[in-house]
Amino acid sequence: MKLPAAAAVVLGATSLALVPTPPSATAAVPTVVASLVQNISTAGWSTPLPDPAGITYLPGRDHLLLSDSEVDETPVFQNANIVEITRTGTIVDRGVTTAYSKEAAGIGHNPSNGHVFVSDDDQFRVHEITVGADGRYGTADDGHTFINTAAFGSTDPEDVTYFPPTGELFVLDGADNDVHRVSPGPNGVFDGVAPTGDDTATEFDIQRYGAEDPEGIGYHPGRGTLVVVDSTSDRIYELNRDLVLVSQIDIGASNQVFAAGVAVAPASNDPSRYDYYVVDRGIDNDVAPNENDGRLYELRADLPPIGNLAPVVDASPDAPVEVGTPIDLSATVRDDGVPAAATLQWSTVSGPGAVGFSAPTQPQTSATFTTPGSYVLRATATDGQLTGSDDVTITVVARGAPRPLDTPVAKAFDDVEQRPTGFADWLGATLNIPNAGTTSQTIGLRFADLAVPVGATITEAWIQFAASGSTSTATSVQVRGIAADDTPTFTTSSTTVSSKPKTTAQVAWSPAAWTSGQRGAAQRTTDLKSIVQEVVSRPGWRQGNALAFAMTGSGERRASSHDGPTPPVLHLAYTVPQQQDTPPTAAFTSSCSALSCSFDGSGSFDAQGPLASLQWSFGDGGTATGALTNRTYAAPGTYDVSLVVTDSAGQTGTVTHQVSVGDSTPIGFRAVTRTNVNSTAPSVTVPAAVRDGDAMLLFATINVTTLTVTPPAGWTQLADFVTGSQRTLLWRRVATAGDAGTPVGVQLSGYAKVALQLAAYAGASRTTPVALVATRGDPANTLDHPTPAVAVNGAGRWVVSYWADKSSATTDWRPPAGVAVRDETIGTSGGHVDALLADGGGAAPEGTSPALTASTDASSRAAMITVVLQPG
Repeated sequence: MKLPAAAAVVLGATSLALVPTPPSATAAVPTVVASLVQNISTAGWSTPLPDPAGITYLPGRDHLLLSDSEVDETPVFQNANIVEITRTGTIVDRGVTTAYSKEAAGIGHNPSNGHVFVSDDDQFRVHEITVGADGRYGTADDGHTFINTAAFGSTDPEDVTYFPPTGELFVLDGADNDVHRVSPGPNGVFDGVAPTGDDTATEFDIQRYGAEDPEGIGYHPGRGTLVVVDSTSDRIYELNRDLVLVSQIDIGASNQVFAAGVAVAPASNDPSRYDYYVVDRGIDNDVAPNENDGRLYELRADLPPIGNLAPVVDASPDAPVEVGTPIDLSATVRDDGVPAAATLQWSTVSGPGAVGFSAPTQPQTSATFTTPGSYVLRATATDGQLTGSDDVTITVVARGAPRPLDTPVAKAFDDVEQRPTGFADWLGATLNIPNAGTTSQTIGLRFADLAVPVGATITEAWIQFAASGSTSTATSVQVRGIAADDTPTFTTSSTTVSSKPKTTAQVAWSPAAWTSGQRGAAQRTTDLKSIVQEVVSRPGWRQGNALAFAMTGSGERRASSHDGPTPPVLHLAYTVPQQQDTPPTAAFTSSCSALSCSFDGSGSFDAQGPLASLQWSFGDGGTATGALTNRTYAAPGTYDVSLVVTDSAGQTGTVTHQVSVGDSTPIGFRAVTRTNVNSTAPSVTVPAAVRDGDAMLLFATINVTTLTVTPPAGWTQLADFVTGSQRTLLWRRVATAGDAGTPVGVQLSGYAKVALQLAAYAGASRTTPVALVATRGDPANTLDHPTPAVAVNGAGRWVVSYWADKSSATTDWRPPAGVAVRDETIGTSGGHVDALLADGGGAAPEGTSPALTASTDASSRAAMITVVLQPG
C-alpha cells in the first residue's frame, strides 16, 4: 500500500468534427461540501478491520462489502479480511482471500452476475471472484481468476470498480495518480491484455484535477459516474467514463486520516437518497504494528444535475527541433458531445518568432519555426460553450546545434531502492543515494518515452536531483546504465535492479554536500553521455524507448523522488545527422463551384524546412502566389493547373492537375443497394443508375470485431471503429464510367454477419466529395441512438446519416423526423446486424447540423456515422 504523506492523461463516445470556432468560456465544476451521517469504528467490530482499504455496494443484497489489506499482519486477525455489513454497520458475514491475495487493497462488484473483484497491489493483480454454492464471499468454494495489471502499466492497483453501463473495469493506480479503463475483448471476459488475453486498456491521469494520493474508486448508480476518493486533498472526485471531471465533494466533515475506499449506496436513513461510504485506514501498521483504528464514514452530498462538461485536451510532450524542420504535434480530446461535437485549434502562446502550422484545426499537425528560442504552443478544444486546452513547449535550435531534452521520472516504480535482501522499495518521497544510512542498496532510475532518434549523438547528459534533506557525509556513487533497448519499469521482484545487465560505460560521481531544498549544480550528476550513448547506439534502440541507470557506492544524499515534490530529471542534449538537401514536393487540391475554383497547396512541403514560395498557373493565362488561392474562369472547360514550389536552396518541385470547370450541379441522391448476409465475402452491385463522377459511400457493420477486413480496391477508407462487439466501417469512391453494374465487396478472414450498403450521390465534388465524417458509439444499450452533430461549412452541402446495431431483438429502426430514408435492412437470427441509412433530402443549412436520433424497437448498442458531402 502507498503510505500517506506525513503532512499534507482517442475522444469519448463522439468523434471530433474539425472546424474552427470562436473562443468559449472555460468551465468550473461544482464543489459540494458533504455532511457526516454516520461514523462507524470498523476496529470495534467482532471481526475487526484495522485497515479497511476497499468498499463496494451489493445492490442485490442491499449490503456493503469491505476489504482489509493489512489485517492478516496484525494481532487482531481472525482469519477474515472481507466483511459484509448492512448500511448501518452491522456485520452480516465475513470471508478471507488470503489463499490467493493477502493484500486485498480494493474491491468491486458486478451486479449482473454477482462476481466480486479484488485488487492486490503486491501481486499487481485484479482477482475476479465467483461466489460458490454457499452464496458467501471469501469461502473455500469460491472460484477465481485474475488479470495482471502491470501488463497495462498499473503497478500499484489500489482499487477496482465495475462500471455497469459499459461492462468495463476501472483500476485505480495510487502510485501514479492514474485510472486504467479495462474493456473485455470479443470473448466477453476479463482475461488480461495481449498476449495473455484480448482485453484493451486505456490510461487516464487524474492528478490534473488535484488528486495527489487517490486510493479508492467506486461507481455511482444514481448518476452513472465514477467517484474517486483522495485523502490528501480531502475530496471525492466525480468523473464520467472518459475520466472528465464532473464535480468535487469536500469530505472534511469526516476528519479522515487516510481515506482508502469509496462506494455509493442508498442512505442508511433514507433509501431514496444515495450517500457516499468512505473507509479510513487511519495509521498504517508499518508505522504502528499494533494499531487498530479503522473507520467507516457515511457522507451526504447533494450534487447538482450533470451539465455540459468542458473538453479535456492532452497535447504532445515537450520536445526540441531545429529551425526549419517541421515537428509533428498531436492532441487528443475527451468531451461529452454536448451541446455539439468538439472542435480543435492550435495556436502560439509565446515565442520569439512566427510559427507555421500545417493543419491548425486538426488533432495531428506539424509546426515549423524560423527563429531559435522557446515556444509555447496550445491546443484548444471547444464545444461551442466551454473550452479546454493543453500547452506544449518546443525548444527550437539552430540547424546542426544540439537539441536539449529534459525527461522526469514518470512513475513511482521508476525510481526504487533495492535493499540487500533484493527487495525494491518504491514508497516515500525521498530517494537515498546510494545508501540509506548504514544500509547498502542499489538505486534504479528509469526514464520513459525518450524522444531521442536513432543515430543521435549525445553531447551532454546528467540527472538533476532536488535535495530533500541536508547531508554532508562523504559520498561516492558509481553510475552504470541498464544494457537494454527499452528497459521495462522496475517491480517488486527480487533484485529487480541488480539482476539487469549493465553497460560497459560507467561514471563516478562524488557529490558535494547538499542542503535541503536545493536544486542546482551540486545536485547534478557528472556527465553521463558515455552511458547514454552506449544505450542509444544499440541496434534495437528506437525513439520513445526507455533508458535506465543503476547506482551503487558509499555514503548518502537524500533526493526528492517521484512521490516527492520534485522528481529526478534526465537532461540530455543531442545532435542528429544532417539530411542531404532534396527538392521540395508540390501538391494541391481544388474545389470548383460553377466557374469559381479554390486551390489549396498547403500539402506541399520541403524536408529541410519551410518553402520559400508557391507559384500557380491556372491554365487560362492567370497566375497567383501563396498556399491558398482562388480563380474565377471566364468559360467552362478543362484546364491544366500547375503549382511550382521553391525551397530556400532554390530547388523546385512541380505538379499539374486537370481541373474541370463548369456550371455546378446540385447534389442529389442517385441510388442505393445492399446486402445483409452471413459470409466471408459480402458484396453488392453498383446500381445501374450510377454515372461517372458520382460520389459512392460504402457502409459496413460486422457482428464481430476480431476478423481481418480487406477493403475493395480503389476505395478510400473514412471510418473504422468498434462499438461493443460490432465493428463499423465506411469507404468512399468517385464513380468512373465503367462502375455501374460491377460488384463491390469486402473480404473477411472468417464468417460473420454483415450489413453492406452502397449509396450514390450525384453532384458532389470529384476531388473531395466528403467534407467531413464524424462517428459515435452508444456507451450502453438504449432505445435512442443520436448521430454526432457536425459543422456544415459551405452552401449546398448534404448531411448523410447512418445507424447500425448488432442485436438479436431489433426488428425495426424508427428514423428521426425530417429525414429522407434511403435504406433499412434488418438481419435474421441471433446477433444479426440492422442498419438505417438516410439523408436530409436536400442541402443542409450552414452552421451546426444537430444530432439526429433514430430509435430501435428493442434496447441495443448502436454505431452512428454522419457524413457531410460537398458539391462540385
